Amino acid sequence: MKLVTLAAAAERLGWDFRFPTTIRSTTPVEPDGTLRGDLVVIGGGDPTIGRRHDGQATLAHLAERVWQSGVRRVEGRVIGDGSAFGGTAFGEGWQWDDLPFSYAAPVSALVYNENTAEFLVAPGPSAGARAQVTLVDGAADLEVVNLITTVATGAARRLSIDRTPDDLRVTIRGEIPLGYTPFKQSLAIADPPAYFARAFRQALVARGITVVGAARSSVTDPPGRLDERGLALRHQSPPLRDMAATLMKVSQNLYAEVLFNALGKSLSETATDAVAADGSGLSRYDLISAAALDALLSRMFTSPAHREPWVASLPIAGVDGTLERRMKGTPAEGRVFAKTGSIAYVRALSGYARTSDDQWLQFVILANNFAGKVTAADVDRITEQAVNLLVQFSRKGR
Repeated sequence: MKLVTLAAAAERLGWDFRFPTTIRSTTPVEPDGTLRGDLVVIGGGDPTIGRRHDGQATLAHLAERVWQSGVRRVEGRVIGDGSAFGGTAFGEGWQWDDLPFSYAAPVSALVYNENTAEFLVAPGPSAGARAQVTLVDGAADLEVVNLITTVATGAARRLSIDRTPDDLRVTIRGEIPLGYTPFKQSLAIADPPAYFARAFRQALVARGITVVGAARSSVTDPPGRLDERGLALRHQSPPLRDMAATLMKVSQNLYAEVLFNALGKSLSETATDAVAADGSGLSRYDLISAAALDALLSRMFTSPAHREPWVASLPIAGVDGTLERRMKGTPAEGRVFAKTGSIAYVRALSGYARTSDDQWLQFVILANNFAGKVTAADVDRITEQAVNLLVQFSRKGR
């Protein structure tokens, strides 16, 4: 589905498309630098602000721009507005037990840290002791109930996470062996606009701007009317051609969902024989035929406007992205450019193989509803055997 989403975005929005983020205020800035109203951040869908792309750099830059605009004190609140997309925060048909995890982060037009928070998990000082769980992202408004027990060295690590949608309480259960290397666990947050507002408020304070009011979401605390004489600062995301690499190589669901929303939740014109319930493929309602994907791959590869950025976005076998550890040391290494797809009982791989005599072959491999003795590893192995045969194909040898 990410193939379909990116193709639609490239066609309709263009590879130079950027998401806007706007900072407004409900009152003008007074000569002494005081802003007596609210400072409002209005999201346009930019998924790149935060940890993966630039850490705190964008928020620090935005805070600097507020400072350069003359603001020294905000009497009101910092309010995050992620309402541009409207509708629900979750894709149609998303499973409830996926929702605590980062790959099912809620969709909003205002995004920070891909709407996820990280926890650092480490064993306790001795077997039987409670493990250590530390919230890394201070702006996340989550309450952690830590029920992880430290067990003997060499035992298996087990971890389960429970949280209902919109609940700030996260319960983490399981066992972690003594001496186990600390690791980070990423979880979806409940209120993206409020999360962004808290992080931005921290950035403003760090820049030296006094903020009297709290950080809030426009859903629960709507701002007053925006003042045309007030602040009007605009930030733009990197272009689509740059964001595409994260979307495709990492298979980042939220990137696909904000593009899906920017496109108006309609992908039917891009791929016939398809039902698109979301943009990422997380929904079980998504349906697409191999023929539709084949036509899409052909269209993007043969288009002078699309081929270079399109192929550059795809994971490369044995080299990077979701194919970094697959087909390494085989003829396919460095010669297969393809998008993986996987949820329970589904494995897919679609893209292009560059043969040993520099011919390009495209392929679509979809496996659905396998179970019993057949595992995902079995399907992957057979898929990779087929792709390696394609790479070794030669017209000269026929």
